[in-house]
Amino acid sequence: MDNTSLAEVTEIYFSTTSITIYYVVGACFLGIGIYLAIHKRWLGFLLLFIGIIVVVHACKISKQNEKPYLLLNNYGIKTSNNTFIPWENIDSAQVLLGGVGGRYHKWYLKLKIKDKDDHVQDMNIDLRDLTLSPKEIQNLIHQYQVKAGN
Repeated sequence: MDNTSLAEVTEIYFSTTSITIYYVVGACFLGIGIYLAIHKRWLGFLLLFIGIIVVVHACKISKQNEKPYLLLNNYGIKTSNNTFIPWENIDSAQVLLGGVGGRYHKWYLKLKIKDKDDHVQDMNIDLRDLTLSPKEIQNLIHQYQVKAGN
């Protein structure tokens, strides 16, 4: 995709597939937990508790999905907490893969942001479970930066 075909604004949301999976997994834990709890098994109460946590997490993500998680445009990036960062304030933007012990990996966007005094601070944005892949997000960021002249 070249800069001329780049959309004016790109809105990135949480993946509805991932949200649905959270709901299904939570419902399964709840169902099995209720069944085992009725039969006086301690594991049932644990599964019930885990199921509640998973469903509540899915509800929070669903509520947050009413507005974009990330918004990219010709002027900068707007994050889910309504922070707008102009391209000229972004020193670098990298999509990185982080993890713990080689088993658990998470993609995140690492922004180095300059303030008025040219001090640089880091901002990390989680890129798991979004409608675009981390590679697509990296490409879009690069294209918007080029279009903005940064």
